[in-house]
Amino acid sequence: AALQSVDAVACQRWLRNFLDGCSRSALVGGNGAADAARSVDASLRTVSTVATARTCGPVARLPRCHAYHVDAAGEDAEGRACALECYWQLGPDSPASRLLADLLEAVIDEPLYDQLRTKEQLGYSVSCGSRWTDGIVGFGICVTSKEAHPDYVAGRVDAFLREFRREVMKPSFAEDLVEHGAALALRRGEKHRSPREVADHAWEGIYDGRPDLFDSHIVEALACGSVAPAAVRAAYDRMFGLGACAPADGAACCAGKLVVRVVGRAATFAEGRGPDG
Repeated sequence: AALQSVDAVACQRWLRNFLDGCSRSALVGGNGAADAARSVDASLRTVSTVATARTCGPVARLPRCHAYHVDAAGEDAEGRACALECYWQLGPDSPASRLLADLLEAVIDEPLYDQLRTKEQLGYSVSCGSRWTDGIVGFGICVTSKEAHPDYVAGRVDAFLREFRREVMKPSFAEDLVEHGAALALRRGEKHRSPREVADHAWEGIYDGRPDLFDSHIVEALACGSVAPAAVRAAYDRMFGLGACAPADGAACCAGKLVVRVVGRAATFAEGRGPDG
């Protein structure tokens, strides 16, 4: 009944009111001339009578060497799956910090999956990756499981990071890093396969007001081979609070940490893998 009273004029009025409160950004790509791009910009400006500046959403800054926990129950009353996400916040964005976070992902990803998913059978989904949120660089590890409580999984994640540090500190890690750096450089240096990919990449720089992001993939590709093992080792300790950055030793250089735990409402756990396991 309510829809029957809605006509084109009412829709136009609502749309204009909605757009009046929105910011506008535009990217024109392809072979068009500059005059054509300016024409598109002029036409967009006629959509709304109020010009507003885009504002980024607030990004919570995690104090260094502090850990925060967020707990939630699953939405599905019959859901048995539990999920854990550990997030470490490295700090403000820079080409160096982005590259180090990406290299950490390349170094950790396969061993993490092999240990937690294949050997320990903790979860049916195990992944890790670098994060970039409105100019803040971080790193995340995610595990989804029907067998283990998030607290147990969190303990195994921490244990993996402590044990894997031995591999990172070995002299042979320098050779492994060369391989990871070469593979990352190939991925970063891949040419865009379509105008859409070019536009999507350029849009990130425009949206965030960061023209340095336009060629960031090329800059990072060229820099992959020049990252010293010592820099990656220092980033590993700083990210995960190990070695000289261990909070227990009074250090204040480690990253802030956020742990999100979601427990399914119908979850059951294998013996020894429950909340008290």
